[in-house]
Amino acid sequence: MSFIMQGVSPVAKLSNKRASDMVGNNLILMTDYSMQSRFGCKGPRAADWLNAQGIPVPIHPNTACFGGDGLVRVLRLGQNEFMVEADQARISELYCSPRQRGVYPVLRQDVCIGLAGELLNALLLQTCNVNFKALSEESLPVVLTSMAGVSVTVLPNLTAAIPNCLIWCDGTFGSYLWQTLETIGSELGPNLKATSSNY
Repeated sequence: MSFIMQGVSPVAKLSNKRASDMVGNNLILMTDYSMQSRFGCKGPRAADWLNAQGIPVPIHPNTACFGGDGLVRVLRLGQNEFMVEADQARISELYCSPRQRGVYPVLRQDVCIGLAGELLNALLLQTCNVNFKALSEESLPVVLTSMAGVSVTVLPNLTAAIPNCLIWCDGTFGSYLWQTLETIGSELGPNLKATSSNY
């Protein structure tokens, strides 16, 4: 039997206690982080502007980095587009800060699903054509791909003690993607069941 933990974490991290309990039962934990505060921007001056706001920026395209003692997550989506996740106060500051020429806001209304557990790689192999285990996770790769027919952005961490990943997609596909992962996940083994979320 698995469970779905709803709610929002300032940095969308797993609860160590719940994750530890889960691993012993060979389950996949699905967590809805869609309400996590986030900010998006793009443009030729976007990286410089974010740095001026005290936000760290990944050096390479399609990678991520953390700042603020792990309380800020930044994804570099290509060369000049960024998504920042942090607490509501920090994100509000970014929205209110004057933007210079060459920095354009990007509305972020993503669904964000967190997955974790020993069966995670099996679930990813069933739903996506990317072999995430082959990636060098030291560079915090950000993978833009398709999962169950939906365009997604994935931040994998399959080499962690508890393999986990975050998946973002367009909000209009949130219900479909959640239910598809739930259905396929429940077929991976007799101990893997899924309960409903707010989708």
